[in-house]
Amino acid sequence: MKFNNKADVTMPKDISKKQASTSLTEAKTIPPQTCALILAAVGALLLVISAFLPWGTLGPETKPPPSNYLSTITSIMRAAAIIAWIGIVLHEYLKNPLFSHAAFAASSLLSFLAVGMFTFTGTPLSWGAYSSLTGGILLASGIITEKLKVEIVIESKQNDKTN
Repeated sequence: MKFNNKADVTMPKDISKKQASTSLTEAKTIPPQTCALILAAVGALLLVISAFLPWGTLGPETKPPPSNYLSTITSIMRAAAIIAWIGIVLHEYLKNPLFSHAAFAASSLLSFLAVGMFTFTGTPLSWGAYSSLTGGILLASGIITEKLKVEIVIESKQNDKTN
């Protein structure tokens, strides 16, 4: 068989390009909805955990914030955690992601608001505030992941033993 140019060379019809490139690797993809749900679940879990961790450290010269201010921050954080879990349930049971995204955005904004309010007390931040901030970021990134249709591809090499 004589080939005149490179365009004449084709692959056999039974092997596609994807099969040829992944003959030794097995690829699994995680769809965007699942990626968003995983990020939101981790974020919501961090919001719940932040309610049980200390938000600040009091030193010898640090004046404690007023108790009514702290109860407002606590109420905001609890609302953020509850709304995040409601968003996860909505994401699972509704076909339209609009309501779950609204719940994730509201929860994320409430967690940012709570951390911002606590920052204004002048108390140095501790684990609770950081986990709340991380949870809010993960909730927001869950929305962005689903809107941008980000897929995670996991490749694993197969051991090809032909002995």
